[in-house]
Amino acid sequence: MKNLIDISVGLASSVAGKLAQLPAAFVRRAQSDSGQGVSEYIIILAVIVIACIILAVAFHGQLESLWSSVTGKLGAIPQ
Repeated sequence: MKNLIDISVGLASSVAGKLAQLPAAFVRRAQSDSGQGVSEYIIILAVIVIACIILAVAFHGQLESLWSSVTGKLGAIPQ
């Protein structure tokens, strides 16, 4: 039984030690990355958002018709 307790305590302290190292690992990772990667993701996200806006404007009539159809069918479902 004592061995089991010793193993449990050792495992718990090992896990606690690893968890304590996580914030430092994140800080090191953030400091080592250049801002270039983040800016590239922002540019990609901006392009996707702009494309979605253009598509929504271009297909406004069809989207409105589809939305009306869906909401009409959902309204017909008995409660």
